[in-house]
Amino acid sequence: MAMTLFVIIGCGTACGNGAFDASSRYMVASAFGMGILVLAYATGHHSGGQINCAVTLSLVLGGQVPWFQGLANFIAQMLGSVLGAIILTWIFPCEMDMTNSLGTNVVNPAFGYGAAFSGEVAMTFLLCYVVWETAVTARCGQAACIPIGFAVFLAHVVLLPIDGCSINPTRSFGPAVISSMRGCPKYKPRHACNSCFDLSHLHAAVIFGSCSLDHSSAPPWQLPCRFACARELTSI
Repeated sequence: MAMTLFVIIGCGTACGNGAFDASSRYMVASAFGMGILVLAYATGHHSGGQINCAVTLSLVLGGQVPWFQGLANFIAQMLGSVLGAIILTWIFPCEMDMTNSLGTNVVNPAFGYGAAFSGEVAMTFLLCYVVWETAVTARCGQAACIPIGFAVFLAHVVLLPIDGCSINPTRSFGPAVISSMRGCPKYKPRHACNSCFDLSHLHAAVIFGSCSLDHSSAPPWQLPCRFACARELTSI
């Protein structure tokens, strides 16, 4: 449910407003950041609030989430992303979609794939770092969703002009698949672009998960650093 709503909120804001100038980019960045904050708080006490498979991977590699739970989360995230994109096609027909692709990421030719890859690695690393230092580390408070949401916002402020900002393979998957299937006249395939994003997120998650910083050896459900009402580990 969280992934479905996240795609509708974030990508829907991009579809309805575009991201062509500073004001529209700020609006889209705010929607993604606030979407994560709200949905992670809403679902954290049910499922851990994991709405990003790159962060889920880092938690699995860092020993905070069992691999079978991580796999189940990944499947649910992918299905949720596809469902969210399908709902977006009902809300934004081709002629009303200002991105022409349901908010699918595309690299700005002025920057190139190298800049997009580097930026996605850096900002995915930022998100993983914030998750580990706020939602996992035992010394943090109980408001982890707030800095995590702001980390997503900051990543979008940096990357929206470069590639539309992904930092989340599951967020990008559904819109890319569904927009390629619905056949809008102005749609342009971007498979190589999406592969670039996926590799960058995997790279960042592996680095951070393998070198996880100062985390408790206790299982996630015993960690003291959670939302005020959460029962399980919180992440994005």
